[in-house]
Amino acid sequence: MSLRIEPLRTLDELRSAERLQSAVLGERSRCVEHVPALITIAEAGGLVLGAWGGPSQDLLIGLLVDHLAQFGDYRARLTSQLLVSPSFRGQGAALALRLEERRHCLKDGARERVDVIFWWSDPLRSDALHVSLNRLGAIGTKHAADAVGPLQDHLNAGLPTDRLRVEWWVDAPRTHGAIGGQFQSPVRSIGLDRMQVVNRSRSREDGTRSPAGVSMTELGNYVLVEIPIDLDLLRERAPDDALHWRLQNREVYDVLFGQGFTMVGLIHEGRRSFQLLERVDRGTVLGRGTEASR
Repeated sequence: MSLRIEPLRTLDELRSAERLQSAVLGERSRCVEHVPALITIAEAGGLVLGAWGGPSQDLLIGLLVDHLAQFGDYRARLTSQLLVSPSFRGQGAALALRLEERRHCLKDGARERVDVIFWWSDPLRSDALHVSLNRLGAIGTKHAADAVGPLQDHLNAGLPTDRLRVEWWVDAPRTHGAIGGQFQSPVRSIGLDRMQVVNRSRSREDGTRSPAGVSMTELGNYVLVEIPIDLDLLRERAPDDALHWRLQNREVYDVLFGQGFTMVGLIHEGRRSFQLLERVDRGTVLGRGTEASR
């Protein structure tokens, strides 16, 4: 699909951004950022990017909203919204928005050169994590239980809002390697025999999977954490199982991040999704230009 990615500046464009958020999240969602807020964000050095698609590239199908921030000695951006219309998911809009976001962070003469971008990601959404970890070279560094409180919108209703903190260091060797297609599959570069699966699941008749317990003894350096391959389908077909996944994996993340693990990839095997976590510090993993350099 052909896309046009550019900042949203006019009132009509910003109203389109407001409508897109309401359509994806729900009219009453408290996460919708309205036109006055979007104008303030842009004026304060933030970024409001739109992805235009459709036959004439005149339909707003994706939105990214960044706030300017500080992280220690580094300039940072905080992403408050990245969403794509359900009809256009899986067609590259999220990746294109992120790459344009990075270009703005690094371009010569930028108002604020930015080192790192942070966002909260639902740790059970495999599609978003594939883009973040595998295609962009971001890493997961922290988990927060019920991070933003109860939300009743289309993406969150029925589950506590647990979140994974994702860090994208936009000029790191790892990022260059991921964007340049230099990553080997972890299955090849590490080997499944060196990876320890810490949670179990069982197949359901409807094609989804149910969580079936955790085993976290004698952890090695490479750990796999299974997550649903399609969270929204699971929420629709088996909401109790979706909640069980959330609560079970919450305990897993607390242990792993507490022991110095970093989330570095997502693996799809046998129609199942597994997060790969490695016992490694931030600097080491960011300094790798390819996954083969372990």
